[in-house]
Amino acid sequence: MKKARVFLKKRSVMVLFSALLSALPYSVPSLFFLSWFSLVPFFLALTRDYNRFRSNLWLGFLFGFSYHLFTYWWFYTLYPMDFAGVSEGVSLLIVLLGWAGISLLHGCLYVLPGAAVYFAKKTRFAAFSAGAFALAFLGAEWITELGPLAFPWIRLSIGQFRAPILLQTASFWGVYGVDLLILAVNMLFALTILRKSRHRFIAGAMALCLFALNLGFGFIRFMSFDAFEAENTPVSVAAIQGNILSGEKWGDNSVARCMETYLDLSESSPDDTELIVWPETAIPTDLSRDYNRDVLRNISALSRKTGVPVLTGAFWTLEDRRANAAVLVTHSGVSAPYAKRHLVPFGEAVPYRGFFEAVFPFMTEINMLSEDLVPGSSPAVMETDKGALGCLICFESIFPSLARDSAAAGADAFAVVTNDSWYKDSPAVYQHLAHAALRSIENGRYTVRAANSGVSAIIDPRGSIRQELGPLQKGIVSGQIRMSEIRTGYTSAGDIVLPLYAGLVCLWGLVLLIRSRRRHGSN
Repeated sequence: MKKARVFLKKRSVMVLFSALLSALPYSVPSLFFLSWFSLVPFFLALTRDYNRFRSNLWLGFLFGFSYHLFTYWWFYTLYPMDFAGVSEGVSLLIVLLGWAGISLLHGCLYVLPGAAVYFAKKTRFAAFSAGAFALAFLGAEWITELGPLAFPWIRLSIGQFRAPILLQTASFWGVYGVDLLILAVNMLFALTILRKSRHRFIAGAMALCLFALNLGFGFIRFMSFDAFEAENTPVSVAAIQGNILSGEKWGDNSVARCMETYLDLSESSPDDTELIVWPETAIPTDLSRDYNRDVLRNISALSRKTGVPVLTGAFWTLEDRRANAAVLVTHSGVSAPYAKRHLVPFGEAVPYRGFFEAVFPFMTEINMLSEDLVPGSSPAVMETDKGALGCLICFESIFPSLARDSAAAGADAFAVVTNDSWYKDSPAVYQHLAHAALRSIENGRYTVRAANSGVSAIIDPRGSIRQELGPLQKGIVSGQIRMSEIRTGYTSAGDIVLPLYAGLVCLWGLVLLIRSRRRHGSN
């Protein structure tokens, strides 16, 4: 027993345990409560033996690498990548490189909390160390949003999406605010261990009060939802899930097969349907080309027959280059396309192409297209008779700023069109759905989500999943959404929490530095 206690107290073991606890809610959403204390062992490990800078950096990396490795285990579902036309050997190499590579790249960012605690601990003020840790952790999340390799998939708040009552403050301060709240509760619990006598109980009481206040705000927002429903225009929608997997979608005669599937399902949608939504590139061909006018004519004929506009993902040529886009098709014509603004690295465009062609040429084979797609540059809100739709295509729904731009541009509801068939029925499809739920909360908008093979869903502005159709099923998700013109605090102000908190921590550190110098000067 004594040996077990000694083993569990090892700093590396504490860090690995913390990484596992932090990653579990992403794969098992019912374990959402773990996020509120899972970082305590990581922080405590960093505060021990703080005179060893390299040791803290190593522990930070160990946490980050393990945290991502435990979360991204679903990468195996990409194997084999026959849909991309690569061999099983190359498929295995790409999957392992993707899993380990992203975990390694993003894991390096978590040396920031290790360094922050090392320097902050020198103040001998535990609360400041906790505050610096939280800032560095948020900074690591923020960096994953930057550049052409951006992949901000992991957020502490994502693990809470099956308990949306805990996420309602995102309407006020966005995803960084919720993550900061979770970090604050973690750090206060950690201080109950580090502090002595009555200070321990004060920190514990503050953690519980903070959690209770967040929960109370959630209850208030949930209870006020009936008033929101009564004030805003209802629209009956149908999200069509054809369940055509990637290998089939790009196979022989796929255009005709996809067309038949989506037309048949759409004609089976409820009689009161006012908007039909098809997923990302539902028909795998460039709809803007003259030779595909028959496809557009068929969709337009569907709209004429049902009296319902059809929003569909589609390839579309813009200025001689192809884009991943979405268009609204009616009996009278086609809207201007919305072009995907943030492309999937390697899947739709190869970043730093010269480097990867020289060092990892097989990585450039993931993109099934003959050339890189061109990104869009504007929200391009689509006007309908019932209100304006802001469209997000697949990967874009993990970027809070893109949804906010659409809401600020006048979108009364969101339509997310996606293809998650690469991930089959793994936790990845639900993690992606969780991001869409957060976008709804942040901007106070309903979201209709049409996924090629799931999860298709209708999400209300509280982030509650009203209806959903699970992965690898064929069918229709139908229900009502509400168009709304309200502006939440987040839509108006954006991601101000991180810079404000950074300023506060820096000011706090400056005050402590001045006090320390005065104390030493008086001596």
